[in-house]
Amino acid sequence: MKKIIILLLLFTGTIGYSQNWNSSFVEAQKKAVTENKNILLVFSGSDWCAPCIKLDKTIWKSEEFNKEATENWILYKADFPK
Repeated sequence: MKKIIILLLLFTGTIGYSQNWNSSFVEAQKKAVTENKNILLVFSGSDWCAPCIKLDKTIWKSEEFNKEATENWILYKADFPK
């Protein structure tokens, strides 16, 4: 039972810090125009780039960045796996 509760708490915590990254640059452009915001374009290699993984864990998933991004940015991640 304790394991289930811990897993649920971990899962809930990760949902709270997730970002709303756009998967299409065209859609990000449309949202940026509609909401009058700039696009934050991040080039990433999520499955092999150690600095990218660290940046994702420490910055992109932080509460401070989440607040800033929601108010001021349209997020687009250009992910280049292997």
